[in-house]
Amino acid sequence: MKKIYLILIMSIITFSCSDESVNLEPLSIANSKRSINSVSNSGDYNVAVTVSSDGTEWTYTITRAVTKAKSLSHFIIDLNNCGQDSATFADIISATVNGNPANMSPSEGSGTGCDTQEITTNFIKFDVQEATSWVIILKYNRGYEISTTATSWLKAGTSCHQAVIYAPGCPKGDVFEELSTL
Repeated sequence: MKKIYLILIMSIITFSCSDESVNLEPLSIANSKRSINSVSNSGDYNVAVTVSSDGTEWTYTITRAVTKAKSLSHFIIDLNNCGQDSATFADIISATVNGNPANMSPSEGSGTGCDTQEITTNFIKFDVQEATSWVIILKYNRGYEISTTATSWLKAGTSCHQAVIYAPGCPKGDVFEELSTL
């Protein structure tokens, strides 16, 4: 019996100490709210996510899937993925967009038309500049598990596209704390 626990403990320690990040496949673009005059569509963007093994660093790489897709003006991530233990704007210790300090807010502001409050009031909005791709790196003050059902919004022109993405879920537990319960 002790051998099984030792193998389990070594496996957990090896996994938790790994420096490797996890590359996650993009999830589907779900809904779209747009003006009749907009040429942007919900499938025009891909969002790939990479998460550090400790869950503290999240990298969102957004690319245009269609060459003629409009440039993004905002990217919004729903952080409410673990009830009271969800990540919040205050848990972010740094953020960049394409290598520059991020212009971000816990408020939708005015004029996005994304209606995030229909789903959540716990979100982060990034203002992004004209580009063909965007790399957003978020660093949190603690690690988070991966939620596979988080909502995001991509604002382009008069369109606001809602997508299901990977985002911070529940906080990661302390390995030694978890081992003490065995």
